[in-house]
Amino acid sequence: MRGIELDNVSTFPLDGKWQFYPDSLLSHQDIQMTERQPRSIQVPGDWSHTLTGGSDSSYGYGTYRLRILINPQKQPIAIWMKGIQASSAIEINGLATGGIGDVASHASEYRPPLTIQLLVENAVRHGLLSRQQGGMVHFRIAKQDGYIRIDVIDDGKGMAQDKVALLLNQPSKSKGGIGLYNTNRRFTRLYGQGLSIHSKPHEGTTVSFVIPNNHQQPELHEPNDVDPQLATDLNNMRQRG
Repeated sequence: MRGIELDNVSTFPLDGKWQFYPDSLLSHQDIQMTERQPRSIQVPGDWSHTLTGGSDSSYGYGTYRLRILINPQKQPIAIWMKGIQASSAIEINGLATGGIGDVASHASEYRPPLTIQLLVENAVRHGLLSRQQGGMVHFRIAKQDGYIRIDVIDDGKGMAQDKVALLLNQPSKSKGGIGLYNTNRRFTRLYGQGLSIHSKPHEGTTVSFVIPNNHQQPELHEPNDVDPQLATDLNNMRQRG
């Protein structure tokens, strides 16, 4: 990226070929010392073909690495990572700078990012933005007999139960549909119980899930993690109101 005047561009995509170490969780120091050769993988893209389990499963773990060379900058540069549905830990220049959930090489130690943000965004985008009067979304967290139950509730346009079944059992082309399908699969695999969706047309939707109480409390993302397009849609809805 040297030679590119980043002061003149608002965003610069890092799509392309990244280094990838399948079935390994490596720090910056580990990579400097390892004799393993990384694979080349397309980002964004599917990693299934690189994992030990083969192309039949997308469940696994690994380390992505990208080296970025840039000119000295007058202003700080931020990196925004969109739509990560799995746990992740991020290092920049060898320093841990963020992450969500707990990455692990074994399912018993793995903690996924709880997708409250995804469910709230989905409720706003599909339940409220299409209504002239807008609406409300709220969520609640409660302990129940060894479990934590999370409900995301909106009073939006709702949907019929046959559509609910489709969302949970087959992937949709829309971002929200894919997210719900993948989230349902992941929670079913980890905890034996996936998402529960109750909805009625013109009355609203409630999306619920439970996790064992020995897992950590759900992570709430900061407002600046919200999809920029959704933020624009919300602003337009406020102006319309």
